[in-house]
Amino acid sequence: MENYPVMLKTDEVVRMLRISRGTLFRYIDQGLPVHRLSRRVIRFDQAEVNAWVRNRCSAPAAGQPDDENVA
Repeated sequence: MENYPVMLKTDEVVRMLRISRGTLFRYIDQGLPVHRLSRRVIRFDQAEVNAWVRNRCSAPAAGQPDDENVA
């Protein structure tokens, strides 16, 4: 039996991440993976969203020193 990815709707991602729809679309502009099924229908792979959030949270913010360069 194949394991299919869990695909989420926009509202589900908004609730999962506890963000607004506007923030979600800003995250898409910043590289959050999205799957466009038609011109108006998009879905998100739950594993890709989780990985994107993990990577984003582990990287230092722009303009902020990382731990290795702190004096």
